[in-house]
Amino acid sequence: MSTEFRPRKLGEYGRIALKRKWMIILPTLAIGLAIGYVVFRLPDIYESTTLIVVKSSTLPNSVVPMITEETLSRELASISAVVTSRSSLEPLIEKYDLYKEERARGEAMEVIIDQMLKGITVKVNTSRNDITNAFNISYRGRNPQTTKAVAGELASKYVD
Repeated sequence: MSTEFRPRKLGEYGRIALKRKWMIILPTLAIGLAIGYVVFRLPDIYESTTLIVVKSSTLPNSVVPMITEETLSRELASISAVVTSRSSLEPLIEKYDLYKEERARGEAMEVIIDQMLKGITVKVNTSRNDITNAFNISYRGRNPQTTKAVAGELASKYVD
């Protein structure tokens, strides 16, 4: 018993789609509504980034060594350890009333600080060739004004 299939024409596909239009429209509509609901319920997240340029010294290289990207990365790692410590971040959380819902639920400060650390990014800037010794500090938060202020305070701590 052999079955032969003939190639279908474009008009036949159109008639099949019209015949089963509700099988196409209803799932598409349901998926679209579900995606719209999820997107509508997502919280707003803002990111503030600042660029800090490390100027080369005007002193000769024999007195002060030249800053390379590797040296800058090592220095950033040691400064980051101090700036992102609990003693540095906890006052910021209290000053700007960050993670209010989490603190109201009674979550431990270590959990809140870990959550804040996930929102902080420090990277050596390699996107601009004219500024080789620079790094970006970014902070992500739920409020645009507080996010900007926290990023500014983090930047000032790195500069200090």
